[in-house]
Amino acid sequence: MNKLYARLFCIMALFCCWTIQAKPKILVIESYQQQELWDSQYIAGLKSLLAADYQLEYFQMNTKNLPAKQHRGRGEIAWQYYLDVRPELVILGDDEALQYLGPRFAKTKLPVVYLGINHSPRTYHVDRRVNITGVLERPLLEPSVAMISQLLASKAKRVLLLFDDSHASKIIQQELFANQTSMQVAGVELELRLLNHWQAWQANVESMQQQGFDAVIFGSLEGIRDSANQYVTTEQVLTWSVAHSPVPPFSFWDFAVGENKAIGGLVVDGFEQGRLAAGLAKTILEGEPVVPRSLGPLTAAKGRYLFSRSQLARYQIQLPETIASKANYVD
Repeated sequence: MNKLYARLFCIMALFCCWTIQAKPKILVIESYQQQELWDSQYIAGLKSLLAADYQLEYFQMNTKNLPAKQHRGRGEIAWQYYLDVRPELVILGDDEALQYLGPRFAKTKLPVVYLGINHSPRTYHVDRRVNITGVLERPLLEPSVAMISQLLASKAKRVLLLFDDSHASKIIQQELFANQTSMQVAGVELELRLLNHWQAWQANVESMQQQGFDAVIFGSLEGIRDSANQYVTTEQVLTWSVAHSPVPPFSFWDFAVGENKAIGGLVVDGFEQGRLAAGLAKTILEGEPVVPRSLGPLTAAKGRYLFSRSQLARYQIQLPETIASKANYVD
């Protein structure tokens, strides 16, 4: 009898292993790495719709921490990993992955879904490829500025946008500022600065009020280097900047909002980027055959109001009912 139970157990174990292995594979190629808050959030969004039915594999290009001259090489390694994994579909996270791998996948029939793309897909020569679609990432600039003006009782006449000088930040400058460094939005003067040195960043933060700015929006923070040319962590950049900011700090991204972080804003949600991309993947892989290009690209344009109660209190800001009734809070 014991032998019979042992055999049944082995059969069941083998069946379970076969079931797991039999799940269709989806390869997620990340431009950055899963230690980045943005990556972890969109991966959570992907898992929310895909984890039950698909085996998710990952490759991390780590372009935030590697010099630009190594990025193409990381793309080559990612391509080889794709050849080894042989997935049913590939998801490309952020611009670097699409830049170095999109044109190669465009020459295949494999369905590809991108997400977190700041630039136009046309730039990467994938906009007319029938097997490629995805989700664009666009900071909600105009409604964010209008919101800040409303929260500060129209006292926000000049607002500074402070970003690192990463590839994604330069794309935002090109796409939203037409390669300029300043513009007018809803009667507010916006100035965009892209910095990569920690000391210069600190000096800009501490002198914002003296320079005549009434508020600041912190953007991408991952590309800041110290005097030893080492990356300063996103968390360190954010918490120091907020602690030393003489003007109210806001953000376009949800991971930057919280106690000892930004007050809040109309944020682009990493989870939502992943969820939308996962929805496209499911539509492509399930049900009737569909041409990926016909499904998008999509833009997560709605955003959501996200605030820190402790930071609202610190800056003595009371949300108007039109915003408070839609807002989410992190503390």
